[in-house]
Amino acid sequence: MLKNPETYIKAQQEVDRVLGTGPMEAKHLSELPYIKYSIFEALRFMGPISLTSKRAIEDTVIGGTYHIKKTDIIMFNLKPFHHDPKVW
Repeated sequence: MLKNPETYIKAQQEVDRVLGTGPMEAKHLSELPYIKYSIFEALRFMGPISLTSKRAIEDTVIGGTYHIKKTDIIMFNLKPFHHDPKVW
């Protein structure tokens, strides 16, 4: 948000409107949609899980080309899926 001042201002205005000068309470959460979706976007863009791995249940061939043994570990980099401008 600090790189996008207008986004920061909208978030601050929402918090000021909902909380005023009082403390935040659980009842306020449903009244903060801009904050909620800002958090969702941050998690999408810089997600907590960017790499995962899987193993085949049995020896197999993927796409008629890639021979995978059940002892192989297949690593997946998920970050590119969340940064593709065609999708987002």
